[in-house]
Amino acid sequence: MDKKQLLLRLRRKKMGLLIADARQAAGRSLNDCARAMGVSQDQLKAIETGQCSPSLPELEAFSFYLNLPVEHFWGSQPYKPLEESSKEETPDPSHAARNEEISQLLRARREEAGLSLEQLSQQTFLPLETLQTYEAGEEQIPVPELEFIAQEIGLRMEDLIDPSGQPGNWRAQIGSARPLLELPDDVKKFISQPTNLPYIELAMRLSSLSSDRLRSIAEGILEITL
Repeated sequence: MDKKQLLLRLRRKKMGLLIADARQAAGRSLNDCARAMGVSQDQLKAIETGQCSPSLPELEAFSFYLNLPVEHFWGSQPYKPLEESSKEETPDPSHAARNEEISQLLRARREEAGLSLEQLSQQTFLPLETLQTYEAGEEQIPVPELEFIAQEIGLRMEDLIDPSGQPGNWRAQIGSARPLLELPDDVKKFISQPTNLPYIELAMRLSSLSSDRLRSIAEGILEITL
């Protein structure tokens, strides 16, 4: 088996395990998640067992539904959701517009890189006919294959993630909130109490001062306490 074909198979298996782990950790059924993704239960079973892979729009919908960053599925570690429960709201399962958007972006970037489809086929070891159907938007692109294509034309997977719509808007909100969510519990408790706002504002003012100015203030405080 060709090395890249072996990598694709391993990537499908790993992604399937991560998807199954995330669904089970959230306590969601195959039916719930399949409906959120816009696929059948049998398709989701095949995805979880590594027989096939979701497209990026399907993975975005799954991530949104389970309150996970889609970037989690580029890795290999089990993930703890940001909240105890997943969303009751589900994204629009129709992915036609997103698939077309991805296809157009891939085609534009390939042409910008000066690569023909034949050259891209040789570099990715994906059949020419398959790449043609992907760029024409006639088939959804499984994420492992999308990763290979993106790498060869100089795109990051993050460049392909939907910046708009329900998953995109949610992702932007979570991205800005994540640093706060990852703070120690005692710090989060302190920040959440309105009575501590003056201390937070003071810290903000102090952080904007130069080191010389801070040293001067510290010396003044020391003189007062002596």
